[in-house]
Amino acid sequence: MKQIASGKKTLTLLILILLTALTEGKPGRADSNKPQRLSIPCIMPKMDCDPHQVPKFFDDDDKIIGGKVTEPGTTPWLVSLKDSHYDDPVHFCGGTVLSHAWVLTSASCVAGYSYPYTYLQVVAGEYDLDEVEGWEQIKKVTRKEVHPEYDFVTQNNDVALLRVFPWFLYNERVAPLPLPPPMHQSGHPHFAFTHDNEMGLIAGWGRTAEVSEISHLVLMAYAPILSTEDCIGAYGEAITDSMMCAGNLTHGGLDPCQGDWGGGLKTREGYLLGVSSWGTGCGRPGLPAVYTNVQRVRSWICSEVTCATCEFSDEAKRICND
Repeated sequence: MKQIASGKKTLTLLILILLTALTEGKPGRADSNKPQRLSIPCIMPKMDCDPHQVPKFFDDDDKIIGGKVTEPGTTPWLVSLKDSHYDDPVHFCGGTVLSHAWVLTSASCVAGYSYPYTYLQVVAGEYDLDEVEGWEQIKKVTRKEVHPEYDFVTQNNDVALLRVFPWFLYNERVAPLPLPPPMHQSGHPHFAFTHDNEMGLIAGWGRTAEVSEISHLVLMAYAPILSTEDCIGAYGEAITDSMMCAGNLTHGGLDPCQGDWGGGLKTREGYLLGVSSWGTGCGRPGLPAVYTNVQRVRSWICSEVTCATCEFSDEAKRICND
């Protein structure tokens, strides 16, 4: 009997050893020495990927495509759009504060949003996506207006307005970025209507390369604003009247990427000139980022905020510089 019992113990030990050998190294086993992976929404058509399989890695990478980490409060107009359908709301796009109540973003960020827009969060004063610093203002979206001539296929007129509640409170971390003057308003003393080769400021939390993590800190870069001829030269007939380009044609490396879309392009005069819309890859030479030209959609923006804020006429005037 002792020999049988001993044999059973030996067999049991061998089975345990075999099971351990088979399970070690299998996919899905946690490894505390490796960065943990989360998924962020990939709801925009330009992303061309599974909506919930874009990886975010928590590490100390502080690079963006041609950009650098900003100091807190450097870009107070920048907001994070988050999907609150998850237990922990997840960043997926940027946007720009226009006023106490309105944010401008890319239509492709929100037009195809698969949940009710009440799940959208707009977070102003955000700096570090991984930390709560106390400056964040988390707002609900009470109204979503997509440009009526937005084209899902061509990305023409790729802009949308989000009305938030409660309203933003301005401080050193939250402030609006004004629209440019109307294109027909000649002789404006503080605005250049030809921005070719001027450096525009872009900022966001997007990927630092085409296949990489998004940044948990706000990053910014200065990108050359290109002429219409150079923009068409890069993309041909894909460029419509509502579009403009910015980036380094020769060397690349100065672009927004996934997670940055919807953010603004700021001019040296301090105006919102573009809304980041699309591109081929991120930061590739000869293929600059494409933006919606805010001057081309300014009249639509003003008509929407004027109509929706009839009881707040001063709010509409502040947005449209009237």
